[in-house]
Amino acid sequence: MIEARVPAMSEVIDPRAEVLSVVSGMGSLNVILCNRIGTLSFVDTASHAVYRYVMGRHQTKSNEGALGIDRSDAIGAFGLPIDYQGRLLTSYRSTGHVT
Repeated sequence: MIEARVPAMSEVIDPRAEVLSVVSGMGSLNVILCNRIGTLSFVDTASHAVYRYVMGRHQTKSNEGALGIDRSDAIGAFGLPIDYQGRLLTSYRSTGHVT
C-alpha cells in the first residue's frame, strides 16, 4: 500500500497500487518523472546521466522493460520538464540552461 504524504497525491496514485523495483545500483537518484505513456525518466546525479526506463507493453513482476541513457553529459541537471509537445527537456542548475 502506498501512503500519500501530500493529500493531492492520492488523486494521482491509487493507494492500492503495487510498488515494483525497476532498477537498482544507481548512485543518487533525483528528479523522477513518469509520463502518460509509462516512460520513467530520472537523473542519477552521481553519474551525471539522465536515464529512461521504458516499460514493456505487458509489464509483469519480472520487470520486463528497457533501461537506457538519454544524456550522458548531464552535469548539474536538476529538472526534467516536458514541453507542450511532450518532449523531455533537461534543466541545469549551474548554467540556468534548458536543453
